[in-house]
Amino acid sequence: MVKRKNDEINESVDPTHYKQGSLEVWDAIIQLKLCYLSGNVLKYLCRYRYKDAPIIDLYKARQYLDKLISKVEEEEHVEG
Repeated sequence: MVKRKNDEINESVDPTHYKQGSLEVWDAIIQLKLCYLSGNVLKYLCRYRYKDAPIIDLYKARQYLDKLISKVEEEEHVEG
């Protein structure tokens, strides 16, 4: 089967590594009302196993988690 241009565009905008299981990651992020940082942690953790270079997504998840930890520590310091 030959891929049409629309199929290529749809795959780049909505890739298959976001569609594992019955719930898409962004639906979980919305339903859980996660902030930007924690939403990205979840996104990268959910998709790393389906990527060509899974370790990269794990590093990305860690980067967002480290930023989230810093933000929470900062807020606790201000409130404390």
